[in-house]
Amino acid sequence: MSIRLETSQIATKAGTLFRNLLNNLNWVCNPLLEDFGIDFHVKAFESKGQRRSLPWEFHVQLKGTTRLRYKGDIIPFPIDTSHLNDWYESPLPVLFVVYDVRESVGYWLIINEYLDQLEDDWESRKSLTLRIPAVNVATPEGLLTFLRRIKKAAFLRAAPGVISYLETPSEDGIYDEHFWPSPEKPYQQPLPDPDANLHDLALARCILCQSYFWIDEGMTAGWDKVLPGEDLPENLDFTIIYRPRACEPAVFSCDTPEELCPFCSIGRGALLECRGCGRYNVHCNPGFAGWDDPLVEEEEALENCSACLAQLRTERMKATKTE
Repeated sequence: MSIRLETSQIATKAGTLFRNLLNNLNWVCNPLLEDFGIDFHVKAFESKGQRRSLPWEFHVQLKGTTRLRYKGDIIPFPIDTSHLNDWYESPLPVLFVVYDVRESVGYWLIINEYLDQLEDDWESRKSLTLRIPAVNVATPEGLLTFLRRIKKAAFLRAAPGVISYLETPSEDGIYDEHFWPSPEKPYQQPLPDPDANLHDLALARCILCQSYFWIDEGMTAGWDKVLPGEDLPENLDFTIIYRPRACEPAVFSCDTPEELCPFCSIGRGALLECRGCGRYNVHCNPGFAGWDDPLVEEEEALENCSACLAQLRTERMKATKTE
C-alpha cells in the first residue's frame, strides 16, 4: 500500500501558499524540477497598469513546518552551510522563505544580503542558524519591499560602470563595467552611500562641481513616463542625462546645486561660503573677466552669492545718491 508522508503534505501546502501569494502580485513562479537546494525561479511583473515584465528575477528556497519556533522578534532556522554557500554564490538573489503551515503565514530573508552582514566566519561551520526578522512577513507588501531591496543592490553594483560610461565617452560607446575612481579617471569624487530613506534610486550629477550623488527618482517628475518623441517634463531641479538599461540607475543633471547637491550645499564642492548670507552658493569660478562695476569690486563679487551681490549693489547705489 502506498503512503504519503506528512512532510510531503507540508511541503505542498507551503508551496501552494507561496505560489498563490506570487500570483496575486502577478509574478511568475516556475518550479525547478531537479531540486538542488533551489525550489523556484521567479520573474517579477507589474501588478497594475500595463502589467509589463520587470527586469527583476530571483531564486527561492521554500521550507514548510508545523513547528515554527519564535524567539522574540526573531525566527531562528538552522541551515546546512553547504546550501548557504551555493545560494551565496548564485548569480541571482536567493530568497529564503519558511512557512508555518498551521497558521498559513510565511517569513522571508534575503540570503546574499544576510550573509554579507555577518561578521564571523560562517563558511567554516557545518550549519548556521538563520535569524529571520518576524517583521519580514510573506505578504504582497513584504515582497514588494524585498523587490525594492534587490533593485537597490543592483543599482549600487551598476553605478560605477554608469559613471565611467558618462565620464569616458568613446566613439564606439564601449561600456566600462570596471570603473573605480582613480587619478587616471576624470571623475575622482567617491560616490557616497545612498540615504536609507531613498526608495527608488537614481544618480544625480551636480551641474557645478560635477560630483555624483544618490537621489529618489520620484524627485525627477516622472521622465520615464514620457513616450519617444515627446518633450521631457519641465523640472527646475533635474534634467535626464542618461536613460538606463535594465538594472541600472538613471542619471540626472542637478540644476539647483545650492539646494540639492550635498557637496555644494555644505561647501565641499565647487561652491564657496557667501560673505553676505553665509550659505555655500558662490561658484568659485564665475568668470568675471573684464569686471568694471563701479559700485562693487571684483573681489567682493567673487565672495557673494547673486542675491547678496544685488543687495550690496542696491545699498551702495542708495548711499551714492544720498551723498
